[in-house]
Amino acid sequence: MKRDFLTLLDYSSNEIREIIDIAADIKAKRSPDALRDDLKGKSVVLIFDKPSLRTKLTFETGIYELGGNAMTMADSNGRLGARESIADIAHNLERWVHMIVVRTFGHEIIEDLAKHAKVPVINALTDSFHPCQSLALGLTLREKFGDKKITLAYLGDGNNVCVSHMNYAAKMGYNFVAATPKGYEIPSDMLSNAQSEAAKNGGSTSTTYDPKEAVANADLVYTDVWASMGQESEAAERKKIFMPFQVNEEIMGAAPKSALFSHCLPAHRGDEVTDGVIDSSASIVFDEAENRLHAHKAVMIYLMRQGN
Repeated sequence: MKRDFLTLLDYSSNEIREIIDIAADIKAKRSPDALRDDLKGKSVVLIFDKPSLRTKLTFETGIYELGGNAMTMADSNGRLGARESIADIAHNLERWVHMIVVRTFGHEIIEDLAKHAKVPVINALTDSFHPCQSLALGLTLREKFGDKKITLAYLGDGNNVCVSHMNYAAKMGYNFVAATPKGYEIPSDMLSNAQSEAAKNGGSTSTTYDPKEAVANADLVYTDVWASMGQESEAAERKKIFMPFQVNEEIMGAAPKSALFSHCLPAHRGDEVTDGVIDSSASIVFDEAENRLHAHKAVMIYLMRQGN
């Protein structure tokens, strides 16, 4: 049965753990000299309406290392739905390729594509969710903390990364605390859903406007850019509003000494995080970036198994 990976909300805690298990296993067994055959004879198309470094390269590398064929739709085709309907695109692609990876703007675009395509669709980022990033973080957290029930503090905008990490924490039974400026909170429906899910799994989800309060018991402090793709015109104004939420040495000093730091990248150094934090021994930023490769492989393997 065809399965898509659009948001963590569509997956149970056990299913997410299974994907992380696959990621950990393929990372441990990775050999640059020996390709796997999970995608042997399969083609995967990447449709990227937004620029990318880590997502694109790790998907392309992952597809290659799984024995598959990675193709990128040319930018000259324009955004999804611009030249022809999303339904028509889906009905074409499903006859040529075995999987579709999409990085785009509105979440409804990828939902529409998945609705019409008979092959699995993976959300490589929309304005609402970034579930693949959360899998990479999840693998990294397992490596650093094992099965410990941790507290994850997020500082900044209640954006797609924040929401996806909140959903991951809720599914895993972690404690999640988000500190955002007023007017930039997590969407209320997403927050209430995560609170219910976290309670069911033995964790908690809460919010505050005080960044030091958020990090007081944190095992991990996390942040993201203050102006996401498409919000560049707001960057100057957002910087004034978000500066009190910068993850700097003072903020990390308010967290437990053992607290780690991470960021989904790219980082705007001097804005949401200082050099002293991102380059410190507490930073696991590049461990998480590395794990994008293994997380992306894992979700592709998982989806192909669902269809068999």
